[in-house]
Amino acid sequence: MEQSTFQSNLAPASAERHVPYFLFEFIKSYLYSLHSNTLSHHELVVLRMAGRSSELNSKPQLVFVTDESECPNLRVSNAFVEATVRFRDRQYDISLSRNRETIFTLNLIYVLGTEPLSREPSALIQFLLGESLRSSQFNNSCLRVCDSQSEYSDHDIYVERAAPYADTLSEIYLPESLQHHIRLFMHALQHFDAQRQSLRYLFSGKPGTGKTKIIRAIANACTGNATFIFADGSETNIDGLFEFVDYFSPIVLCIDDIDVMARPR
Repeated sequence: MEQSTFQSNLAPASAERHVPYFLFEFIKSYLYSLHSNTLSHHELVVLRMAGRSSELNSKPQLVFVTDESECPNLRVSNAFVEATVRFRDRQYDISLSRNRETIFTLNLIYVLGTEPLSREPSALIQFLLGESLRSSQFNNSCLRVCDSQSEYSDHDIYVERAAPYADTLSEIYLPESLQHHIRLFMHALQHFDAQRQSLRYLFSGKPGTGKTKIIRAIANACTGNATFIFADGSETNIDGLFEFVDYFSPIVLCIDDIDVMARPR
């Protein structure tokens, strides 16, 4: 009995997760970058990678990639991708597939352990989500949360890159006390790797008093030092939002009308 229990604990494990479209694309690109040795990571090695043209076609194909100027990594065009990897010295098979169900399109990542001690498929999925985002064009950019498209499920956070902001602090009249806090905040962002200082600010005031303009000016001044995400408190899924921003560091989350997020007590 003891031997049987021991063997059961060593059995491979599996996990799956539905991810938003942009994350699905980033994961494919990240895996290809590792497979082609454009990127490397000490915890993950891609041993094999193949694509398929459709859900019904089981014939493996070479992975087809395109070069898009905005993307640091090549984009994988195949809707269905399979890969064999070694993650933390254990082997796994990864399957990425786009499946249409009724009115929704589900982008699924499925991980199967292929060795007795391949017991961390969920950790591998979490690793791929974080590293693919950090190596994407979203990292250290300005993003805005937008409404989910009708063809996707409604519980995800969808973001897109925002055009660089041209606002500058020199255009805004600010009292010295507020300038001090802004300088402190910008210094924390520009030296985050060394200081790891997290700051939180609540801007209050009537519409037109420059709250959003100040944040955009800070984003302009700190380009390349952090990822800025702009969200509307009246439209945002708060749970999905905070799960998403956790993948970035440093991250500046700017929520307009944050009071709308709080339910009446």
